Amino acid sequence: MIDPGPEPPDYPSPPVHVWARSVLRAAWEQLKPGEPISDRMFQIVGAVAVNESYYAKSPAAWKGSNNWGSIQSKKGPVDGVCGPDSFIWGDYHINAQGQKVGYSWCYRSYPTPVDGAKDLLKLILVDRPSVYKAAKEGNLYDFARAMVETHYLGSTVDPATKQPLPPALVEKQIQEIVVRYAKPCGTISAALGEPNYWPIATGPSGQTGGTGAPGTPGTPGTPGTPATPGATVEAPSGIAIAIVTLLSGLGLWWISRR
Repeated sequence: MIDPGPEPPDYPSPPVHVWARSVLRAAWEQLKPGEPISDRMFQIVGAVAVNESYYAKSPAAWKGSNNWGSIQSKKGPVDGVCGPDSFIWGDYHINAQGQKVGYSWCYRSYPTPVDGAKDLLKLILVDRPSVYKAAKEGNLYDFARAMVETHYLGSTVDPATKQPLPPALVEKQIQEIVVRYAKPCGTISAALGEPNYWPIATGPSGQTGGTGAPGTPGTPGTPGTPATPGATVEAPSGIAIAIVTLLSGLGLWWISRR
């Protein structure tokens, strides 16, 4: 059995990413004993974990939850209170008008980092075959699209009306998610001394762009505040890379990770 060892301090970040890879290996060994998995796949799952909660290290409310994937509980809050082994946090979904509609929900807590990482691996690579296929093949656009189409991050429908979102809104989400995952892939690859397996890709397989050069270690996002249920704000158009990167630390995105 793989022992990931003690959890290192939040900074400097390279030891955190090295430790996190060991946690993912231990989690996969428990989830799928004897089944091989590539470093390419570990790298993108690590990028998801960084994007969602920096391995449950940021924002501050996530510390101690061991929730690596912003994974929601099946039940929401009652009178603003969540059940055992969960905590309340804010999120939003995109409606058909391109607006962000905020809501609060309960997010799961796990006993150990390995437990949290195992649930993330299960939700991405076991419960979502299209995501597994994209993770195995290594095109970042295909991976982002599969995450949207399976409603892990973003969505293809308006959850309130159950109506399909306009194709342009779906495509916009995919392109933003490509950027959000590209940076932590570079950071992780630099920390582990491995290739960056996930260069920027702005279209399906065969349309890869960008160099995929390793990025510099970043910092977790600034702690946010729970969204006000039902609050609607105008969705930005043409979000810049810097803004997308900042938002990734907040983990505020409509999801169906249950």
